[in-house]
Parts: sequence; C-alpha cells; structure tokens
Amino acid sequence: MRKTGYVLSVVASMLFVAYATRWAVYATQVQPDEGRTQTPEEGRRCDMEDVELEALRSKAQAVAKQHAEQVMAFNSEEAAESELLSKVIESVKPSLGALSSRIREAYTSTAVDAEVNGGPTHPEVRFHSKRGLNVGVSTKSESKGSGTKSWSGVELWLMQDGTFWLCDAVEYQTQWVGSCDRESRTNWREVSPLDVAKRWDVEVIIGSLGDKLTEQLEGNAKNRTAKSTERAKKLAALTELLGQ
Repeated sequence: MRKTGYVLSVVASMLFVAYATRWAVYATQVQPDEGRTQTPEEGRRCDMEDVELEALRSKAQAVAKQHAEQVMAFNSEEAAESELLSKVIESVKPSLGALSSRIREAYTSTAVDAEVNGGPTHPEVRFHSKRGLNVGVSTKSESKGSGTKSWSGVELWLMQDGTFWLCDAVEYQTQWVGSCDRESRTNWREVSPLDVAKRWDVEVIIGSLGDKLTEQLEGNAKNRTAKSTERAKKLAALTELLGQ
C-alpha cells in the first residue's frame, strides 16, 4: 500500500514537472516583430488574420482572371469590328468618289460689315490635297460667349481612297463687327480600321455610310448629271461652230 502510494507520488511529481516545463516553454515564446510574449488571444487573432489574408489573395486571383477574360473578349470584339469595317469600306469604295467632298484645312470668313468697318472683304480658304467624308466627331472643348462661339475636337475622315484619317479641328464663330469666323484642321494622321474600332462606334459609322448612299440615290444627282451632260453637248457644239 505504501509502495503504491509512493509510486503514485512519483508519477504525480513527474507529471507536474512536465506540465510546468511545457508552460514555461509556451510562456517564453516571443513574437519577433513585437519583442514581447504572445498571449493565447493574440495567437487566435493571428490565425484569423491568416484566414482573411488568404481570402483576399483568393479574391484577387479571381478578379485578375476575370479581367484577363474580359480583355480577351474586348480584343476579340474589336478585331471582329475591324474586319467588318474593312469589308464595308471595300464594298462602298467605288461610291466614295460621289460621297466625298473637298476638305477645308483653313478658312477665314468675310468680316462682319467689312466694307464699312474694315477687315477681310472676301473669304480665304485652303483645301486638303485629298477629298473625303466626315464620319466621326469627338468634342474636346466648347464654349459660348457674348456674340462668339468656339469649338475644338478630333474629326475622323474617310478619304476617297478608302483610308481613315484623324485631324485636330478648331472652329470659331463671331457676330462682332470687323471680326471673322475661322476654322482649321491640322495634325493629320492616318489610322487603321482596328484603331477606328478601338475608339469609335463602328455601327454608327456603317449606319452613316448607308444614310449617305441613300441620300445620294434619292437626291438631285441624276438631275445634275443630266444638266451637266446637256451643257457639255451645247459647249461642244459651240466649239465646233467656232472652229468652222
């Protein structure tokens, strides 16, 4: 009985020493960034922070994947629009000569009441070397004052040869005596159908071309052609008569 009690006492002492040693080791664990002993509550908080960090990392990866898929979709859409626009331009190219007109690169109007108050008495115009059709306008700034109005922006032109060009445009209108209206188109640069698809609404451009073709067919083009043909015949007859 005494031996059994002695054994139990020894076992209890050993368990106490083991427990005390384990607690001493735990209590002396120090956080490297704080320089102090970490409590159990702080340990649980660190575990929660690790979970939150992992959740953020997972969400960030999901968003990055979603964005990459979105970029691929946008690029595919722009490529499809570019291909469609190229085919449309190739189809309407024979008619661009009829749809195109001269492009004013620089213009100064006759001054208001110029003959009385001075200023230019006739408009001054300089044209671009190519003919084209305005198929897009992007406004940068616009302002109105007392008797004046100004505008600046970027214009998209479809030239008679089927190429697209951008230019910086500025317009100024005035009602002041002795002043002139002015407009200019500068910094011309050619752009590809893909560049157009990235910046402009391709469906609007195609729709605009369709409207222009309809106007041309239903307008006075036939009457003007007939009058010009008749006038040419008369001039030819007069020339032949004078040559006799």
